[in-house]
This record gives sequence, C-alpha cells and structure tokens, in this order.
Amino acid sequence: MSTYADRSAAGRALAQLLSEYRGRGDVIVLGLPRGGVPVAAEVARALAAELDVLVVRKIGMFGQPELALGAVAGGGTTVFNTELIDLLGEIEPQRLRSHVEHERAEVALRETLFRRDRPALDLKNRTAILIDDGSATGATMLAAVRCARALGAEADGFAVAFLEEALELRAAGVTAPILLLEGVFEAAELAEVVHHGLWIVVHDAAQLRMIEATPIARPLQVWLKVNSGMNRAGFVGAAVAAAWHRLQASGKVAGITLMTHLARADEPQVIATAEQIARFDALTSGLEGAHSLANSAGVLGWPQSRRDWARPGILLYGADPMPQGGNDLHAVMTLRSEVFAERHIEAGDALGYGARFVAERPTRVGLVAMGYADGYPRVVPSGTPVAVDGRLTRIIGRVAMDMLTVDLTDLPGAGPGAQVELWGSQVSVNHIAEAAGTIAYELLCNVKRVRFDYVDRPD
Repeated sequence: MSTYADRSAAGRALAQLLSEYRGRGDVIVLGLPRGGVPVAAEVARALAAELDVLVVRKIGMFGQPELALGAVAGGGTTVFNTELIDLLGEIEPQRLRSHVEHERAEVALRETLFRRDRPALDLKNRTAILIDDGSATGATMLAAVRCARALGAEADGFAVAFLEEALELRAAGVTAPILLLEGVFEAAELAEVVHHGLWIVVHDAAQLRMIEATPIARPLQVWLKVNSGMNRAGFVGAAVAAAWHRLQASGKVAGITLMTHLARADEPQVIATAEQIARFDALTSGLEGAHSLANSAGVLGWPQSRRDWARPGILLYGADPMPQGGNDLHAVMTLRSEVFAERHIEAGDALGYGARFVAERPTRVGLVAMGYADGYPRVVPSGTPVAVDGRLTRIIGRVAMDMLTVDLTDLPGAGPGAQVELWGSQVSVNHIAEAAGTIAYELLCNVKRVRFDYVDRPD
C-alpha cells in the first residue's frame, strides 16, 4: 500500500513529465488508481498557472471533485467534472500520450460545460488534464461532508481517522477544528497538517520523534493519548509525563489535550471504566491541558468521564450503545427498500438458499431489493424484524446478495411497491445487530451501493 507521501511524490514526478505538453493544445488523459487524490493535488499545484482547464472524474472522495481540486489549482483554472473518460476509454499512466481523439474530447467538454450552465470553452491551444480515480468511497465522504455541515452549529470540532479524510472536509469548506485520531503516519504529513490547520493525536514514540525532528511553519495542536486500559494505542505509566514534557520542550506545540479511550463504557455493571478514569487522572496529574475521555457510552453512562471534550460516535446516529437503552435517542439513518415481487408457497415448501426456512402454512412471500452486497447482514436468521408499509413483520429465509424475503401473509394489501424499513425509527438497528451477532456501528458503517438521500428535519 502506498503512503500519502509516496503518492504526493508520484504526483510531483507526473507534473514534471506533463510540463513538456503545456501549451500544445493537447488533451491529456490520465488513469489514476484508487487513492489518487494526492497525485492529482500535486499535478494541480504544479501546473495551475499554465492550465486553462482541469477536468476530473470521480477525483476526491466526497462527491464534489470541483471543490477538491479547485481549492488547490486556484482561480486561474477552470475545474469541472465529466464522464469524458467513458468516451475515450481507460488509459493507464504508462500509456500516457499527448493526442487522444481531440475532437471527441472537445465535444464532450463542451457538452459538460453546457449542462452546468457555463459558457463553452475554445479548447484550441489549451491544455486539459482529465484525471480518473476509481475510488469507491464517494458516498462515505459525501455523508461525512453533509453531516459536518449539518452539525456545524452544534459541534466544536470533528474527528477523522487519517489525513486524507480531513483534507476532503477542508476542501468542502469545513473550517472547524479537525482531529486526526490516528495522528500522522510519516513526517511528510506534518506539512499538510500545518497548512490546513489540523489537530493531531500523538500516541507513540515514533510520532513524538517526527514532531521533534521535522521543521514546521506553525505550532501544532496535539492530543496526547494515554493508555489507561484499552491497551491499544497510547503512552503508559511514566511515559505519559515524559511525552508531555518532550512536546512542551520541542517548541512546536501550541497546546496539548490529554485523552484516553474507554474500553468497556457500554458495560455499566463492570468496574473497568471507573478504573480507567482513575488511572487516567493519576497519570495526568500535574500536567496542563484539556481532558477528553468520554465516547458515546461514556457520555450516557459515566458522568465522571465528561470533561472538556467528548467524542460521540455511534450516538450521532441515534443508536444507543447502552444495553438498557432508555436514553430517548432518535434514529438518524433509515435503511429502506421496497417489495418488488411476491409469490405464494405452500406448507412444507422451502425458501431460498440452504432451505433455511420451511413454511408451516400457506405463506405469501415478498421479495425485497436489499442484500448483503448493500450492507445488510447475511447472517440474520428467519424472524428478524422488518417493517412493511409501517407494519412489523419478519424476514424469512436466508439473505442473499441482492435480495431478501419477508413474510407478507398477515399484511393484507402489502405487495409490490410496498415500502420496507430494514432499520430506522420502527426497527432498531440494535435489534438487527443483535440478530447478526455484531454491533450497530458495524452495520451503519457497512451500508453501500444504495442511494443516499439526505433529509433536513427542523424537529
């Protein structure tokens, strides 16, 4: 797997290669692999002053590629999205060439600009670069951007797993603090962190050494992670205070927040969380800085973990992490489909793969367009609840790749076209997770292939 720095270096090398084509009036088509955002960004930075048009297809991960590269290329370059590569065919970087069906390219570019209500461009003697990225995570980052915007007035900041996710949010105009929960993976990323005003977690000695050894333009906001009992990432024992003092002595830190992560906060009957909180307080005693302990379960079940910063995750979906529930949460995500066909089976007939369901009576079966390829768990048994046109019923038979089957026998009037809620306000995602032997978070993160609709509700 290539690193961010690897891909950035590749982008700089590619920009140098492309520089010889500037001003020739060529349409240059590049096929980039998944994760090509840093490559494209370096090309845009290097050639922005020379380009009239920068054409992108599926670049970036949040669905608005014009913003992602437009912010890099600057105002002198027109940046827009097109499906031009479908006309020209896939062209790998090693097959780079300067003349690629120029007339067809110009037609496609004009058509795209016309659809976007912008004046057609005369592409003669101009250079256009078409960048294709096969990333399949567009829906995920689009969701992140929409949620960040919706929560802008409520949240003091946002946290993401790694640098590229933060860059997508910044490119989409999210200006609130963004924390990299896993920190930086290599020293080269620190320049991007500083440039975009990001905050970073420091959880091991290697990251600490990177900060000490790397020149940076501005001091960093650092979250120093304490291993209080999760035993994954974080400093232990006397290393906590030592790391804090080294960060302070480096002269490269504007502020330090002290954090830990709770391993069993969703188990209120055990003492592990109380022990973690006490251990954290002992290890950070006398060290200046804000505190962050509470995850979603901590927010709901452990008042003593609520300090300066909380980090709710599953809570933002309206899914309750506490076993007893009762926290008056409302589902944010609803997974829906519809019945697209029905059939009748008799008592004794088996249904679906493996004959996992055998009818005990004449049964009316609804075929629903939803399967494990969409993120619905294959392993749920017959009897798992669903709602059809607002009425509860059950899944029968095994969930397949593209469809599942539900019992319509006791739902008169329900048939093709009936709306099906797989989880949401009627069917708790926690119930589905329990049936699948997993947690709600896994299901919520695994939804794919389906269309995402975003609804703003004032209530």
